[in-house]
Amino acid sequence: AQGLLSAASSLGLEPTVVSCNAGMAALAECWSWGHSVELLCSMKEKGVSPNTITCNAMLTACSRGKSWTQAVSLLTAMSVLGTRPSVVTLGAVVDSCARLGSLRGWHQAVHLIQQMSFHSLEVNLVSTNAVLSSCAQGAAWKQATSFIKQLCSSSLRPDVVSCGAVLAASERGLVWARSLSLIGAMIIPWQIEPNSV
Repeated sequence: AQGLLSAASSLGLEPTVVSCNAGMAALAECWSWGHSVELLCSMKEKGVSPNTITCNAMLTACSRGKSWTQAVSLLTAMSVLGTRPSVVTLGAVVDSCARLGSLRGWHQAVHLIQQMSFHSLEVNLVSTNAVLSSCAQGAAWKQATSFIKQLCSSSLRPDVVSCGAVLAASERGLVWARSLSLIGAMIIPWQIEPNSV
């Protein structure tokens, strides 16, 4: 992606935010967050201002490359770059924290999902499931149970991923019996079809 942008420059074609976003999206597909940072720097050098789409593509690269610290740093830097986070932005950062899979990961994911309301962004099922998954990986069954209760009281409907994450958190926290009643209470009213996972 960067080679194409360099080649275009050598032909006298100036990069635009659209061409840079395409390059950033290609780097995200390759899980190449290091190169996406380089592309962001070269955009600034060429006077091309990144936008929310640029940042979202870079955050996706960070998430796939399991670089949650870079993702959180970029989220913080977005205000300096003059871009506003979107639901996709925060969802990508939550996902990168969920992929961390430790105590620190679920803490960060829960903190980020709470920031969504601060940014006037509506929490969606994808970001909620990412937080539940990070709680599962960190064996944070209390937080997962609390989160699923909040989900049930909101306009969002839990799905099989939500229920599976709560069960996994409970299993890892060695309190599976406690959450079975909660899951049973959700499967019937929400008509969730259990699966083998």
